Amino acid sequence: MWKTYVGSGHIVSGAVVSAAELLDILSGGSASNTVVASGGTAQVQSGGVANATSVSGGGYAKVIAGGSASGTVVSSGGLLFVDSGASAAATTVDAGGAELVLAASGGTNTLAATTVGAGQTIPALTIGFASALEVTSGGRINGATLSNGGFALVSSGGIASATVVDNGGRNIILSGGIASGSVVS
Repeated sequence: MWKTYVGSGHIVSGAVVSAAELLDILSGGSASNTVVASGGTAQVQSGGVANATSVSGGGYAKVIAGGSASGTVVSSGGLLFVDSGASAAATTVDAGGAELVLAASGGTNTLAATTVGAGQTIPALTIGFASALEVTSGGRINGATLSNGGFALVSSGGIASATVVDNGGRNIILSGGIASGSVVS
């Protein structure tokens, strides 16, 4: 496997990560406008930053605890994995793409302004610290925990199921949105 490491103080822009290639963004390193193609992997370590990453079909991007990603677009067949304690802001998950968020343990994922679109389901995520998740028509969140000022906005045609609203969280259901099995504690 071909590997590229982006170390502290270094910035990579416009990289294309192809099959059997790994772009590893280390603490203090930054990558922007990266395209992760089929079979490629981009990984953001603790202290690393990735901006405007595009994850294509068959591509994989992972944000490890302490890492940060902003403006990620996950296309059909692509996967974005957000570890517990990682930050993923302004993510767009297109039809056929997926974002897997590891439920936080001792910390909270920051998912600011994430949009879940048609045909997408995001399981077991935790939203807190004034972060927002928007669920649009055809999108679905399942088993989300909303706390500490975090909120989900479910618009017409969106579904929020088995949501736990805890300690200052909010689950906002607009006209035509669906909430089922919510627990308020």
